Amino acid sequence: MTLPYTSSTPSPPAGTVAPSSPTVPDTPHGYRRVHDPAGFTLDVPQGWRRTQRTDGIFYQSPGGKNLLQIIRITAPQETPYDTLKQADKQLSGNPGYKRIRLEKISSGDNAAAELEYTYHSTEYGPRRILDRVFAEGDGVQYAVVVAGPAGQRLEQRERQQVILGSFCPTSHCRK
Repeated sequence: MTLPYTSSTPSPPAGTVAPSSPTVPDTPHGYRRVHDPAGFTLDVPQGWRRTQRTDGIFYQSPGGKNLLQIIRITAPQETPYDTLKQADKQLSGNPGYKRIRLEKISSGDNAAAELEYTYHSTEYGPRRILDRVFAEGDGVQYAVVVAGPAGQRLEQRERQQVILGSFCPTSHCRK
């Protein structure tokens, strides 16, 4: 997640070098940069296909076992942590649901929280989900959900880090 850029950022004093504008990092090998029509930019694994549903934007691997879901939450709970507490409560009725952890990542204007859980999918078997919710400072929260086979936690965490490191609402992106 990049920090929002505002035009009210003060100019440096004369004779000093201005820091560069906030940018999205270079796209890592095996990923492609996507300027999604839903209003954000992010890096997704090459070969993943985009779909849009009522519950968000999805990017799925060939075969569908791994996925990324982006949800723009326009009527969020008070904090990202509260949003995930509510999600945890709703998800607890799913077959095989087990919360691994629910924690605050940061607070303040750029608050973030994460819910990690497992459940059993009738189509794909045991699944592990990493659900990060964060505030973007304009009253909107985003959920970035990375899901895949339960045994691929390390791969999911690495994928999540690339996606979160590149995620940027279009109005704030510099690259």
